[in-house]
Amino acid sequence: MNELFTHNAMLWGAQIALSCIFFYAAFTKVFARSAQANGGGHVLLFACDGMPCRLIQFIALLEFVCALCLIVPIDIWPAHLLPRIASAVLASLVLITVAHHVRHKQHTAPIIGVFFLTLFVLVGRWPW
Repeated sequence: MNELFTHNAMLWGAQIALSCIFFYAAFTKVFARSAQANGGGHVLLFACDGMPCRLIQFIALLEFVCALCLIVPIDIWPAHLLPRIASAVLASLVLITVAHHVRHKQHTAPIIGVFFLTLFVLVGRWPW
């Protein structure tokens, strides 16, 4: 019984951490801010980053909804179906993000850590 409680507590901790990460990611995409560049121009931080802005807004909405689904404690469908679907969608979004960052020669180590956290929730909530 104690082992089951510990496993469930770890999964809830991972789900809360993931929801915080993706709430932050969604809000930074929606509320982009500009900063002064070294050359005197303005640079948009946390914005479209060379992608269509409508796509970025859709991704932000998807991240927000999935983050919300990770922390909703109600099981309307079979047990833990909502967190499994949300973590699967977020894992695929993270893989797309990794591909985008690799293409632009940016760091991907933190993003891969988030990917493994989504896999932990996905596998941990799977009915065995």
